Amino acid sequence: MQNLQLSYDQPLFETVSFQIRAGECLAISGANGSGKSSLLKYLTKQFQGTYEVEYEQETAMKISYIQQYFNYEGSLQQLVDEKKLVLEEVIHKLRILGLSREKLTQNVQDLSYGEQQKVALALSLSEEADVYILDEPLTYLDLYNQEQVLKLLQTVKPTLVLVDHHFSLYSASKSTNSRTQTALKLNKANKKSLPLFGKLFCCAKA
Repeated sequence: MQNLQLSYDQPLFETVSFQIRAGECLAISGANGSGKSSLLKYLTKQFQGTYEVEYEQETAMKISYIQQYFNYEGSLQQLVDEKKLVLEEVIHKLRILGLSREKLTQNVQDLSYGEQQKVALALSLSEEADVYILDEPLTYLDLYNQEQVLKLLQTVKPTLVLVDHHFSLYSASKSTNSRTQTALKLNKANKKSLPLFGKLFCCAKA
């Protein structure tokens, strides 16, 4: 992707260039209103504004996307059936995330938001996809549960695009393998926006 810019009447951020490589992590950061979620929506073909791009390689990638805000209703079994997943695989991931057996029997809408976030993550990572896109997956989770999420990501080792405010936690976590990854910082359109290359501790390993 070269020289991409997204707009709603006015540009959200200066042009950015990046690649999503198999088995790697692309971490997107930026201030509130800098267009992070809009960029994720563009990648998932849900962006409703306008865009300009100099070059974009067309690929038939299958994407699993967890939005920042979601609304699941019904039992875990119902959600698994709707998504045509294997219940045992989803439960295994939820157990890694520390969700108790008692919670597994409750309707998802009756769980805390942090617990619902765990369900959303387990469902997403149980899907067959080329790229997993996560919008702030550690929000509403305390430090212990954040570590459980990182542990699950290390177990699954997905190709990952994420937006989060906890990059220092990703870097410091002992449950992830160290690997130099791409960090893309978005700044609002009236400021300079540069692709930054830094060392992030990735959940993926070649």
